[in-house]
Amino acid sequence: MKSILAAISLSLLIAAPALACDPQLDIASLEVTSRYLWRGIELGSSTYGHARADFALCGPRAAEKGPNGWEASVDAALPLSGHGTNLASAGVRYLRFFGDGNASWVSGGLTEYHWGEGRDKWSSEASIQATRKVNVESIGLTVWPYFEASYDFNRFDAAFTKAGVHHVIGSNALRIAADLDASVSASNYANDFGFHDAELTLWVDWTARPSGTIDLGAGGGRAWVADTIGSSRTWVGVRVRIR
Repeated sequence: MKSILAAISLSLLIAAPALACDPQLDIASLEVTSRYLWRGIELGSSTYGHARADFALCGPRAAEKGPNGWEASVDAALPLSGHGTNLASAGVRYLRFFGDGNASWVSGGLTEYHWGEGRDKWSSEASIQATRKVNVESIGLTVWPYFEASYDFNRFDAAFTKAGVHHVIGSNALRIAADLDASVSASNYANDFGFHDAELTLWVDWTARPSGTIDLGAGGGRAWVADTIGSSRTWVGVRVRIR
């Protein structure tokens, strides 16, 4: 699986057409949560700060759903109180949009992680992802099922796969939206490939400006984690996003 994922990711990156490059911010967020779980693995039980920024490098912003484009991201999580592990990452991926309103996409990318402690603090990962917009016309519902597969080459030397569904429901008049995500994952991080964790996350955001560029939110989640990976945990938090 390692060689397959690396080959697919690299082929998507290499085969990507040349695009006009005008780097710009896609979305940035800052979260403060009661604990931080990375793929079900608890990095610390103290309060955590988590910042992330996504940038459109070449082609349209992902939020504008262009036909294709390059995207970069930087991510950092660190404990604000007590003991915990710092985790930072930077990555690049190529996205190809398709379907109704270009709301579905596939991507391949590479990410470099830096762990604050433990063995192999620097770790590289290749990944592929896919999301598809699905309209359930009988009940007037729109959902985005997704799938991702990745391989970590250093710290875990293992594969991770995740499948889930994303749904957003809101009121334009009240400028409030509920962001719900449910997923299940499998990996061989601990031993043989098998169940890793299941997660349920809910954020409720209020758009602070009518122009729709700043969101203030509160939320929480629960992760049911395999015994070989860690312990099941619940968290709550607040966030601000700039789009």
